[in-house]
Amino acid sequence: MDYKQVAKDVITNVGGKGNVQELNHCYTRLRFKLRDVGKANKDALEQIDGVMSVVYSGGEYQVIIGTEVAGVYDSIINQGLISAENAGNVSAEAVAEPTKKNFKYYVDLVLDVITACFTPIIPVIAGSGMIKVLNAILISCHVLTQTSQTYIVLNAMGDALYYFLPIFVAATAAKRLKADMFTSMTVAAIMLYPKLTELASKGTGTVSFIGIPMKLLDYSSQALPIVLVVLLVKYVDLLSDKITPNLVKTFLRPMITILISAPVALLVLGPVTQWLSAGFTSFTLAMNKWGWIAVGLNAALFPFLVLTGTHNALIPLMIQMFATQGFDPVLVPSGLAANIAEGGAAAAVAVKTKNAKMKSTAFGATISALFGVTEPALYGVNLRLRRPFVSMIIGSFLGGAVSGLLHLTAYAFVSPSILSLPIFIGKNSNLLTAAISAVASFALTFLVTYLIGFKDVDSEEKTATASNTTATLNTAAVNVNMIVPAEGQLESLEELNDGVFSKGLLGKGFAVKPENDQIVSPVDAEVMTVFPTKHAIGLKTQNGLEVMVHMGIDTVNLKGDGFTSEIKVGDHVTAGQPIAEMDLKKIKNAGYKTDVIVVVTNTAKYASVTVTPAHDGREVGFAIEK
Repeated sequence: MDYKQVAKDVITNVGGKGNVQELNHCYTRLRFKLRDVGKANKDALEQIDGVMSVVYSGGEYQVIIGTEVAGVYDSIINQGLISAENAGNVSAEAVAEPTKKNFKYYVDLVLDVITACFTPIIPVIAGSGMIKVLNAILISCHVLTQTSQTYIVLNAMGDALYYFLPIFVAATAAKRLKADMFTSMTVAAIMLYPKLTELASKGTGTVSFIGIPMKLLDYSSQALPIVLVVLLVKYVDLLSDKITPNLVKTFLRPMITILISAPVALLVLGPVTQWLSAGFTSFTLAMNKWGWIAVGLNAALFPFLVLTGTHNALIPLMIQMFATQGFDPVLVPSGLAANIAEGGAAAAVAVKTKNAKMKSTAFGATISALFGVTEPALYGVNLRLRRPFVSMIIGSFLGGAVSGLLHLTAYAFVSPSILSLPIFIGKNSNLLTAAISAVASFALTFLVTYLIGFKDVDSEEKTATASNTTATLNTAAVNVNMIVPAEGQLESLEELNDGVFSKGLLGKGFAVKPENDQIVSPVDAEVMTVFPTKHAIGLKTQNGLEVMVHMGIDTVNLKGDGFTSEIKVGDHVTAGQPIAEMDLKKIKNAGYKTDVIVVVTNTAKYASVTVTPAHDGREVGFAIEK
């Protein structure tokens, strides 16, 4: 890479030297704070040889370079392309919002906040949902009746989270919006106070509060009003902090915040958000009426949402749907059809291809997709061969249509796969209709893919080089098993709330939500880089894989606080050897996500990189085709 030329081109296309207010870099990105974001030319930046992509997030204009970012950054400084005082570590001002904010900025910000409010509680929502499924199974098997005390207790276990959802959302929203968590939860609890809820359920209409008519509503299972309430609490609390003397601040500050926030929430924010909730209810009812068409269209659309990283925007809608009506006849059934269709397309490729390596990859991807992990099928098979991707979209629609015709309905919010078919047991559907829907999605997609066909992978592939000559790539595969670097729940990169890792811009890989502070090396390798802020480590294996272990998202801003490195550049480490510690509590309290991300940063060097997690969640297999 020509660092000098890339540096000049980047500065020119972010609006020039005068438009750069702050510049910093992390392991892979140049992070700009621009005076006027409108002066940056995103299209031109992405055309620069050496720039992978451009992301605008959290007030930062991020130019993705990859592992050679330090060379470009140094070249910018050495050539004097920006003022010296504008270079260095990100300060509090460096991550502030830009002067100009367009419509897309606000849309992205709203989606980010809403998603962040719901994502942390998804596991407990899934667990509560499965308890409701268990109850339904016990009822259908005549083990319990709806009047039995055991049923009532189990039902409370499954329903409690949904009833008290506003308090849970208040906690997560406070964390994301940097408001006081306990004050926010208190205001949410006030809105759920039994006496007020009882008056609302009796249809009293309004009561008088200091002479002002207050409309009473039932806020149980409601989430949207609480997000706005927490935003109110944040700014009221800042005001309370300023006006209260230090001597009595301990009790007077929260007292004033509650006395102002709770009435405004009950008088204004709650009623105002009802029309939004009513609109959402109308939308869900309309989808219910569309029946099989709605399920089919959603199933066909779902893979595109995954590719663009916008599928997370559906999470709040699904959670609210389960919280209000207790079931979902559209989104989760369409997700099942789409996931199974990925496996059906990959299975057809496995049967039809004459390439031994592709056959092995496709069979593995098929099994993975059936169990709910679709990335190997999507990226390693269907997208790579193109036609199977089109066939998979057709199969998703057909499978979704069958699900709609069978009135398949989900009664719990759990990622759909053959393992989670019991979530469809309930009033309108059962395990048999769920199994028929899954088989139909698989079989129809398999048939469409097999009939449409695809251009098979030869034992040798040819690709055009920059000089218009032809180079031959040997497709011999290297299989590398990587140890998960921390104890915790495995995630696909797509699940990350990050516009870079989630899109695979830095390479194929996986992530894990760590449950303890110790981070270990995923592979036997040499340590090539330890970033100064200690949040990222670069490794290189004996067979040439360049592996990055990235701890947290945007944690470069912590400047090393909360991270301890246990290795240095030049060290040779073995898989499972401790390489770092991250103070999860400190990092979370600072408002950052702690996901540990592992990516093969030189993915583009290879013909194909397929990622397949092991069923025990302790290893992740990488099939590397050279």
